[in-house]
Amino acid sequence: MIKTFLIGLLIFAVFITAEAQCLEGDCKNGFGKMDLVYCIYEGTFVKGIPEGAGTMYYETYRYEGEVQKGLEHGFGRIIFEDGSYEEVEYYKGKKIESQYIKVEAQDYKSYQAKRDPRCVSGDCANGQGEYHFPSGNKYKGNFKDFQPYGNGEWDFANGDRYVGTVSNGQKEGNGTYHYSNGWRFTGSYQADAEYTGTYFAPNGQTVKVLNGTVQIPKPSVSYTITTGGSPQHPDHERCPMCNGKGTIMIPGRSRQIQGSPSYNVYRSTDGKVSREYAGSAPVYTVRGPDRESTCSICGGTGVVKW
Repeated sequence: MIKTFLIGLLIFAVFITAEAQCLEGDCKNGFGKMDLVYCIYEGTFVKGIPEGAGTMYYETYRYEGEVQKGLEHGFGRIIFEDGSYEEVEYYKGKKIESQYIKVEAQDYKSYQAKRDPRCVSGDCANGQGEYHFPSGNKYKGNFKDFQPYGNGEWDFANGDRYVGTVSNGQKEGNGTYHYSNGWRFTGSYQADAEYTGTYFAPNGQTVKVLNGTVQIPKPSVSYTITTGGSPQHPDHERCPMCNGKGTIMIPGRSRQIQGSPSYNVYRSTDGKVSREYAGSAPVYTVRGPDRESTCSICGGTGVVKW
C-alpha cells in the first residue's frame, strides 16, 4: 500500500509538469512516450494521463498490458531480460495474481493463459474449464499444459459437435462427431482424423472406416426367386441365375488381330516384277470359345434355399 501511495504521489507530481516529461508523440490525448520518473511509459494517453494499453519500461523488465491512471491495472505480462514471460494481473499498480511461466518465445501461445478472458470458466491451464476461441469454436473439458487434453466436448461454429477424447487440442482416441447435416461418425481418431469406426447417415446407411481407409461397400445384386421347386425339395426354388441348370456360360474373351496388307503385283515388259501397296491392313476380331462354369449362387445344385 505504501509503495502504491508513493507511486501515486510521483504520478501526481509528474503530471503537473507533463509537458517537460513527454519524450515524444501525443502525451495528452493520443499515443506518446513519457518519463514517469519511476519508469518510461509508452502507450495511450487520456487528458495527459497514461490510460488504456501500453508498455512500462523498468530497469530489469518491462510490463505490457492494461494501464489505468498511470498504473498497471488489469491483465498483462511481464517480460524479463532473458526473454521469459510472466502472465500477471494487477489492481491499481499491485500484482494480485500471476502464473509464473517461463517459456521460450516461440513456444508461447497467448490464448493459453489461465487468466485469458476467453477462458470463461474453470481452469484452462491444468484442470477442467471452458474456452471460447476467436473462431467461434468452444471447448469444454480437461486441459493439460494449456491445451485441451483428455475428455471434452467441442462445439464448432459451423454447427458440428464432437464428444470424446482429445490430445494437444486434436481429436485423439475414441469419440463421436456429429455433423450439422445429420451424419455422425463413431469410432477412434488418430491425429485429428477418423481412423476406425462407422459413419451413420440420416437415412440409416452406414459406411465403415478401417485403419484410416473408407471401406466402399460392394454393390449388392438382387435376384427374384421364381417358383417351381421340385417336390423332393419343397423348401428350395429353382436358381434364377442359372435357371436350375447349376452352371452358367461365361463368354469367351474377344481380341483384335491385324492382318497383312494387300498388294497389286505387276510384271513389266522386261520381265521385272513390281508390287504396289493397295490399301490398309484389315483388322479381325477374334473371340475365344465360351466356357461353362459352376453357378456361384447355387453352388452347382441348380436350386436355392428360400
